[in-house]
Amino acid sequence: MQRGLIVLGILLALVGVLFYLQGTGLLPFGGMANHIEWAYIGGGLAVVAGGLLVFALRRRSPQRSDAMQRMMYVVAALLGLMGLGWIAQGTGLLPFGGRANHIEWAYIGGVLLVVAAGLVVYGRRSRRK
Repeated sequence: MQRGLIVLGILLALVGVLFYLQGTGLLPFGGMANHIEWAYIGGGLAVVAGGLLVFALRRRSPQRSDAMQRMMYVVAALLGLMGLGWIAQGTGLLPFGGRANHIEWAYIGGVLLVVAAGLVVYGRRSRRK
């Protein structure tokens, strides 16, 4: 059951990233290209995937704990990259997509960067214990 949840979580994360990239126009092919609602659906799938992975890896054995920490760093990196992209779009540095020149997306991107930094700090502190 645990292995199945991990596989499902990874697949949902990959589909979520694909939907997000198509919805924002970064992958300009298919019927979802440049339709921002698909980016929101992709983000939702990524959140669900993260929840599944956290649920599947939540046991405290050393092997699972290391896997959980690695997964936390991967999620932090993805959130950080997404936050940087939203900051760049919101400030107009990347002038494409539905978030271009909308400053509220720069603020949301900043919040994502803070969350990503928090995950890294939490991961480093939990390793010391």
